[in-house]
Amino acid sequence: MKQFIISILFIFYINNVHCQDDKVINFLGTLELPGKVIIPLKVSFKQLPNGAIEGYTITDIYGKDNTKTRITGILDGKKNLLSFKETENISTKSKSDKSTFCFIEVHNLKIRAVIDKKIIQGVFTGKFPDGKPCTNGNIYLVSEDFVDEMAKEVLQPKYISKEDSLQKLKTLYADLKLKSNLTILEKEEQLSIKWKSKDLIIELWDGSADDQDEVTLYINDLEVLEKFTISYQKKKLVLPFNGDSCVVKLLANNDGKNPPNTASITVRDGEKSTTLMTKLKKGESAYIKLIK
Repeated sequence: MKQFIISILFIFYINNVHCQDDKVINFLGTLELPGKVIIPLKVSFKQLPNGAIEGYTITDIYGKDNTKTRITGILDGKKNLLSFKETENISTKSKSDKSTFCFIEVHNLKIRAVIDKKIIQGVFTGKFPDGKPCTNGNIYLVSEDFVDEMAKEVLQPKYISKEDSLQKLKTLYADLKLKSNLTILEKEEQLSIKWKSKDLIIELWDGSADDQDEVTLYINDLEVLEKFTISYQKKKLVLPFNGDSCVVKLLANNDGKNPPNTASITVRDGEKSTTLMTKLKKGESAYIKLIK
């Protein structure tokens, strides 16, 4: 029973919901595809005054195909019904051709309240960018307080006898919280981002620990920041972006005092921004590809 609860905990981890003043609502759960294939899913949206919603999904949150996709839809507050569809990718770690991405749609999913916990389940359909059907299946979503309460209850010494096992589970839980809210790039991973601006604004800092991590930054193989020691203070670069694409490469020059080398990066496209973290060993690199 304990193992089952812990499995559910890590499949359905929900990151902290924004305050109600922001009118941003976060759910997380899974997509179940034919063949019992399970894909972790996060849904985050803001409700507009006319009942429409706009936001994003993140699929394969913890995997190599992590993809953030824009959504639009309707939230019927009177009937507690949610409808939305994915419209275009915002960013992705997947190397698949863009024509093969499958965009999901859901229609009139009932939002049920069970002891102050919001639960959504139903069916979804999927379409390729050209409109042809690609898959279908079941969608399961739950509000953040459900799993947070489970974590408080389950991750206690009375349930896990070995202290080192308890600490490992708490570390894993904290890591999943971070990954559900922030894209993490590791060795040779690449995040592709759709871009519009003629400029590239980069902010680089150590958001994890000020432990003397040193990095070198390249833009299209041109070195723009050499063996730079990152800290809590953000380093800001403003660069022109000419052409149809641009590759930002971050190389870890050392492991820092507290390995691995972790760097936080924000790339700004006008008023829109994407923040991510790299986790690298000495000599390893990660990439951000900007595509117009």
